[in-house]
Amino acid sequence: MNNFDDSLGNENILSGDILATNLGEENTSLGITPNDGTFSDPFSNELESLSLIEKAIQSDQENNSNNSNPSTNDFSPIDIGIDPLTGDNTDNSSESTKESEIASLDLDDTSFAPPKSELQFAGGFGDFEGGNDVTLEIKDTEGNIIETFALSGEGQGEVYRNEEKVYLFFSGTDETTEVDISANGNVTFGDFFGGSLEIETTGSIEGGDILLDDEDDTEEPGLVLKSGLEGGAIVDY
Repeated sequence: MNNFDDSLGNENILSGDILATNLGEENTSLGITPNDGTFSDPFSNELESLSLIEKAIQSDQENNSNNSNPSTNDFSPIDIGIDPLTGDNTDNSSESTKESEIASLDLDDTSFAPPKSELQFAGGFGDFEGGNDVTLEIKDTEGNIIETFALSGEGQGEVYRNEEKVYLFFSGTDETTEVDISANGNVTFGDFFGGSLEIETTGSIEGGDILLDDEDDTEEPGLVLKSGLEGGAIVDY
């Protein structure tokens, strides 16, 4: 069979010779310059920027989440001033305040009374003359008990008197000290520190500063002062 030629005598264009190009060479007919088979995406830089912004937002959200929901490892218990195991007071500020209040008292002051040399000594009570928690009882000529002076815990008390008043002198007391007095006449004492103080008398009561600190926290009233008692009835309170 003879080769086919077109009517113009040109070569058959079906041979495809004019479309053939070698890889890596410039194709002037299509205007494309291959770049070793790689493809550059014009939107890649924008996508990468958006990805960085999203990561930054996610990081901020995680930080906020951690701050709003702290780990249990960061938990610090609130100090309420009480040891949960022993029940002891651990509030140093309270202890400091109490010490300051005690220091403000003048427990050695005797200016509320005349010199002891001018008074009649009636007796002592509490930790007195080697005894502990001694109760002083005053009796009338018939042997009836008309006055009692009791002190339990630490410390001691002394009773002096004249024709006008009954003078009470306390020493060595602390928060364990409990005083219970039933007297006749006008009772006078200076500053007092202890756990409780109860005085009942037929006359008046004059006292200095009183600071009570009951360690046992009992339901009994810490301070009871009753004056003007006659026949068991309260005339003036």
